[in-house]
Amino acid sequence: MPPPFPLTTFRRAAPEVLIPQLANPAALVAGVGAFPASWTTIVASAPVPFALTSLVVSSYADQFAAAVGTYLVQKTWRVAVATGPALSEVEVARATHSLGLQFLVLAGTGVSAAGYSTQTWHFPVAPVLINQGTRISARAMQEGSASGISLDLYLQGYDLAHLQPSRWPLHPDLWLKGASNSRSAVAPATGTLTVPPHPVTPWTWGSPVQVIAALDADYLIRGITVEPDLTYGVASFQDAQFQLGTGAVGLEVWRGAIAYPDNITPITMTSTLLEMDYPFLAYAGERLIVRHAGAFTYNKLIRVALDRLHQG
Repeated sequence: MPPPFPLTTFRRAAPEVLIPQLANPAALVAGVGAFPASWTTIVASAPVPFALTSLVVSSYADQFAAAVGTYLVQKTWRVAVATGPALSEVEVARATHSLGLQFLVLAGTGVSAAGYSTQTWHFPVAPVLINQGTRISARAMQEGSASGISLDLYLQGYDLAHLQPSRWPLHPDLWLKGASNSRSAVAPATGTLTVPPHPVTPWTWGSPVQVIAALDADYLIRGITVEPDLTYGVASFQDAQFQLGTGAVGLEVWRGAIAYPDNITPITMTSTLLEMDYPFLAYAGERLIVRHAGAFTYNKLIRVALDRLHQG
């Protein structure tokens, strides 16, 4: 028999709701040492009864120097999310991150040099239930070394009218099949998968790209890592959103969504694992697919993280 507690929670349908949806992330100006007095509107009216489950933030810090020497930046930033009308905001969630940056300016480098630290992060939060039609806003602050810093933000969550998470194992039979022997995997097993957006129109879904033709077992699809395609150099406007799903050609069903903010700087940015807060279940034999919409027509390179169930 399975234990009386869930090993994990998953779903089959109800893909994530991303805010802003198919649009650039919210750009935040970080106050120094304290939050700024005003909040930046993320969405004037929540489009659905929304369960906020995570913040996806891209951070960029820089340090410019004009003299030979070693330069060090140590910094902490925080992002707060609130609900309510302007001047009556109530904070409901917060994310934080610390970073360190060291670089050298050598003799003969030139008049000036610069060091950069860029990254995209996924921050799960305790679920916050937000009524449809509610204004959602955010603000940011920074502490530590003086340097430039920029932050972009997507909110990730679920439509409460459709989310029906389930516990795994589903029933004793699945437990007895060897659930305790499950293992994590990455697809593709080597290299990355190129996922193009729509070839002409920003923030329009590109064609589905096959990740796995037929899954060899039941899997929980957990998330992706993202890299810009260096074919485009270090171009900016790399913001993107992704959907993952299952189904034969022409019969695709989109089961999960992931945000990738990266519209801060022309410096190439990669990501940590960007997760769906509730992974979705894909069955043995199903075709696993992904598609991409972006702020510009730049490809993305991804890897999918998944957990095989009932490993024999």
